[in-house]
Amino acid sequence: MPPIRGRRAQPADTNAKGHRANTLGLDEHKLATVLDKLDKKPGSKSSPKRTFSRMPFRERSLKLTLIHPGGTSTSVQVVCRNISRGGIGILHSAFSHTGTRCVVDMPRIDGETDHIEGTIVRCSHVAGQIHELGILFDEQVSVETYIAFDPASGMSSFERVDPETLEGTLVAMISSEVEGRMLGHFLSDSSLKMKITSSPEEGASLVSDGCAVALIDLTVPCAEEMAIAARQLRPSLPLIAIAGDSSKQTLAMISAMGFRSLIVKPLTSEKVLNNIAECLLTASAEDEADEPSEQLSPELVSDCIEQVQAIVGQLRGLTDGDDAMQGYELCRQITAICAPIGLDDLNNAAERASKTISETMSFVESEGVLQELFRMCDRVKSPAE
Repeated sequence: MPPIRGRRAQPADTNAKGHRANTLGLDEHKLATVLDKLDKKPGSKSSPKRTFSRMPFRERSLKLTLIHPGGTSTSVQVVCRNISRGGIGILHSAFSHTGTRCVVDMPRIDGETDHIEGTIVRCSHVAGQIHELGILFDEQVSVETYIAFDPASGMSSFERVDPETLEGTLVAMISSEVEGRMLGHFLSDSSLKMKITSSPEEGASLVSDGCAVALIDLTVPCAEEMAIAARQLRPSLPLIAIAGDSSKQTLAMISAMGFRSLIVKPLTSEKVLNNIAECLLTASAEDEADEPSEQLSPELVSDCIEQVQAIVGQLRGLTDGDDAMQGYELCRQITAICAPIGLDDLNNAAERASKTISETMSFVESEGVLQELFRMCDRVKSPAE
């Protein structure tokens, strides 16, 4: 008997009623087309009145709970277009009244979900059944929780910064008097108290006196020493690097040294204000300020550094004997001391050395990472010096 022939069974339609990823019911290709057109519209990128920059955050299915008068609520799956520290833009199939309270389920990078409360402040018709809603969060959020956000690569969550909102003391190690004057000009309308120097020693002393943020020009000789000293004295102090380029080498260096962000020369008002605002005005900065202070006393930090230098001395003495296991243990001792006192670069160098030694079981094959560790240790000075 010949086989029965007919149409092949079709897979379930995810856009059918009850299976829609969102209220629009568009497939991924059509949805991407709509989002691309919106992003290309004139005026979609910036606004002179907007404080926070909108960054792409395309989520095909995001839970939005609308809270109606009387306390009843309705949950729908919507499309997310973009996000800022202050709110998000979404696409929905129906008109929504401004002033409507809502809760957005925001997917985090780590896989968890945050339930963020806000208010619909804008509803505009896009085409057909598509409406774009602007939601203002009740509280500022940390965008780095939801998207890959890296200020050190030049990204900024600010579109416009009011200089008067910048307060506190700023310490800057700048390469020239002219650039110092330019920096002062860009911040002349702010409430920041500026302390400018070209000396790493003086810069460390100014940081020790107390400041809210520090700028370090990497073209200044001994800039690394300034960064190390600042990390020793104030582990949580936000550091901003100033450099001549944003090459892979520069980005790797500022990452290893714990800089929060990067300003690439030439200096401009926008670059300076945006980077300082990222350190002083964002939700992450507020969270950091709320953390209990665990700053160690300068005396204890000095004792720790002396202990590290003594351990490194023992490590140097082992190179001829090629005692790999003991060398590994000494490197682990260095990391145990460096991490609590904020010597991140030295800690990372010791981590690399211990890993290489454990893999090769040879000082000869680990010479490169050991020499790097020794150089890092030679640069470290106690707060008393």
